[in-house]
Amino acid sequence: MAKTLTVGEVLEADGALGMVGSGKVPHVLRPGKALTRCADAKVAKEIRAVAHVDGVKGLTLETKICARCASSVFAGTPEEKGDGVATKKNTDKPSEAEISALIQGMIDTIAEAKTDTAASDIQAKIESELLGLPSGKRAGLRMQMKEAMSKARESFKGKAASKEIETKETLDWKKEIPEGKHLFDEGTQQAQDVVAGFASAGASARAFAGTQVSMATLSKNKDGRPDLSFRSQAYRDWANEVYEAAGIARKEGQSDEERKRAVAAQSTIKRARSQSRVDYIRALDNSPEEAKLYGFVELAEGEKISEAVFRTYKINPLSEGELATQKAQLKAQQKRAELEAKKVVDAAGESVESATDSSKREAPQKRVSDVFGALLSAANKLDPAYLDGLEGDDLTMAVTNAEGLRDWAEAVIKRLSGDNDE
Repeated sequence: MAKTLTVGEVLEADGALGMVGSGKVPHVLRPGKALTRCADAKVAKEIRAVAHVDGVKGLTLETKICARCASSVFAGTPEEKGDGVATKKNTDKPSEAEISALIQGMIDTIAEAKTDTAASDIQAKIESELLGLPSGKRAGLRMQMKEAMSKARESFKGKAASKEIETKETLDWKKEIPEGKHLFDEGTQQAQDVVAGFASAGASARAFAGTQVSMATLSKNKDGRPDLSFRSQAYRDWANEVYEAAGIARKEGQSDEERKRAVAAQSTIKRARSQSRVDYIRALDNSPEEAKLYGFVELAEGEKISEAVFRTYKINPLSEGELATQKAQLKAQQKRAELEAKKVVDAAGESVESATDSSKREAPQKRVSDVFGALLSAANKLDPAYLDGLEGDDLTMAVTNAEGLRDWAEAVIKRLSGDNDE
């Protein structure tokens, strides 16, 4: 009769057990390791005390352990003596069912492998165990093993591709950008000059802005391209460290004066950086060598490299300063148009009064023509874009007046064309 061991007997002898994958057969562990004695298979759950038994579904103290593990325990080996498990001679071999269960558990662990090498090691152990089964009973388990290996390798490929994409971005400027240290020292001094006001804060900010753009072109974004959007980890770390070294970083615990100084300095630098970036991109049209850095952009017919870069990176071709100037000029232009329109309207009002003055009927057609001309001139001087800012009551009044003018003009046209029902 074959000699066996139960879970209770192993634990009573201070031995340790483990479950392989989703297998239901417990195995004896090698001393100090989470590997089975029968096949060096890594276990998913360890059982080192009676209390652990309840944590494994279907397991009791009377459950028989793996026959091969039992055989190993009874036989004993020099390196395993003293592990607290009884060592009696037993030459019984595990049954086919037990070998199949062990192999099934090992197949389950393939999905848990972290690398292709680890999965291949499990595959080699499975192949060794398959030799203990008749040829006719190996095919099904071997097919399951191959399917598990195929899925695992697909997973490894996906992780490798993901890692490759992630590492396109420059993450550590100190290790990956040789020029970073020089630009750091240069940028720190320039940022300090912005606060100190040497020469002029504007000139210092422009100098620092040029250094920032240089660092951005050396840093790579997540697509492995020059970081003109200033978002790569390396660039942001570099800029934060420069601000910290220059004493213009915003942080908790600052006094109101320190915070205001930091905000003012960073605002000046940000606007200068915007201009420097725009100037850099525009200069690509006349810098063939530098433009090679942007060979990945797709040029539309007749499009300049600068225009393509602005479009690809979704950067406004006007800097923050240029946009502010443009807005101010438009506002001033609209104000002038408004004043001019008021003058013309006032003159038109005088013309209307003159045209309706009964004492001046000698040439009413001429006076009426002057009124139309004055009104049209006033309308043409009012830029429609000026109406974009109207809201609330002002918007309602403007719509009402515009509709009134339209109705009046339609009535006049009807009368002048002879299409008058009255």
